[in-house]
Amino acid sequence: MDIGSITNSTLLLVMILLSFDSSAKNIIIMIGDGMGISYLSALRYYQDVNSDAGTTTIFDTMGVGMIRTVPSGKFKITDSAAGGTALATGEKTINGRIGMSADKRPLESILKIAKKNGMKTGAVVTSSITDATPASFITNNISRNNNHEIALSYINEAMNDHPIFDLLMGGGRKYLKNNPLIKKEIKSNEHFHYATSFAALNDKDHRPEIGVFSENGLPFAIDNRDPSLSAMTSYALKKLENKDGFILLVEASQIDWCGHMNDIVCAVNEMKDFAKTVELVKQFVNNHADSLLIITADHSTGGLTIGSERGKYWNPSVIDKIHASGDKISKALISSDNVTATWSKYCDVSLNEKQWREVKAFKIKNDQIGLRRYLNHLVSLTTNTGWTTESHTGEDVPVFAYGEKAEIFHGFYDNTEVGIKIKKIMMSVN
Repeated sequence: MDIGSITNSTLLLVMILLSFDSSAKNIIIMIGDGMGISYLSALRYYQDVNSDAGTTTIFDTMGVGMIRTVPSGKFKITDSAAGGTALATGEKTINGRIGMSADKRPLESILKIAKKNGMKTGAVVTSSITDATPASFITNNISRNNNHEIALSYINEAMNDHPIFDLLMGGGRKYLKNNPLIKKEIKSNEHFHYATSFAALNDKDHRPEIGVFSENGLPFAIDNRDPSLSAMTSYALKKLENKDGFILLVEASQIDWCGHMNDIVCAVNEMKDFAKTVELVKQFVNNHADSLLIITADHSTGGLTIGSERGKYWNPSVIDKIHASGDKISKALISSDNVTATWSKYCDVSLNEKQWREVKAFKIKNDQIGLRRYLNHLVSLTTNTGWTTESHTGEDVPVFAYGEKAEIFHGFYDNTEVGIKIKKIMMSVN
């Protein structure tokens, strides 16, 4: 063998070894809360009818597997606390637990491990930052309902200069400003930057940042959410840039909320917003070869079906004729002195006499929840959308992966394996 051949062989071997040893420095995990397979189908068929995008979605080329979502204990259908904890820690727990095992043992999340390894960490959500999913990645609590305790744990960690996060963004202002457990002034302090508007954030400030932009959850996407999930995510990707890498949680929290309300217009618009954010993150991964994107769901919500017992068809064309969530429309109608004008403001569809009588009957009773359900039911009838529940359902949910080490997420496995696999990736980096 001549010297040239030896040199070429050596270079090839080095390239193979480098490829084998390489790992993801930046990890972005995106969760569509409540996003079962049928929500992805709804997005696809909506796009096919209502835009030039056709039947291809941003998710299609990244699908790698499915995960089981059952929690531990007697419950067989998970909530977001148990589902989030499984994804964040790699361990099962019972419904309601935040980063804690069924026997109340604190569990270590991937964000906590990342922080120990010198990585930056962040969470961007459209719910409250104290809600079940983000809390499962950041803290430990016996109950997801303890929002004030969860908020206090965030502040205590930051005030002691040991924050689990470098950036938190979403809603939940009321759990900070009106928290009876928080005795310290949080608006102006040396430990972290607290912002109540998106414009007040500062990516040049090296302190951890908490941005809370609404009292509880942010508005629905169709109700003109500001800031958008993509705007917050874009800011986070810039803010968390770090030589040792970062891990970022991005949750499209309100896919689940629309599912609970059986509001297909709301749900499709949340999926559009999520898809736009996925496109942004995928481009980031394209531009940063040492990055990994994982997308999944904690469970599915609502028992959504594309089509129903009324026939083998689905008619999503009506979705673009409705310009607000059923929740916003029903609240506006209840408080309105002119229901026909209010209806025309938000909807380009007509109601018949019987339907108007029903609307006015709910208004007379001041029954906003009943009216919301009725309006969402009318839209489901028009589109031939099916729902089985206003709660969660227990089917398996999809996994998507893209970028460095995406191949290890291929297959069918338990939701705990997502957290376990991410931990292994971080161990191989550091």
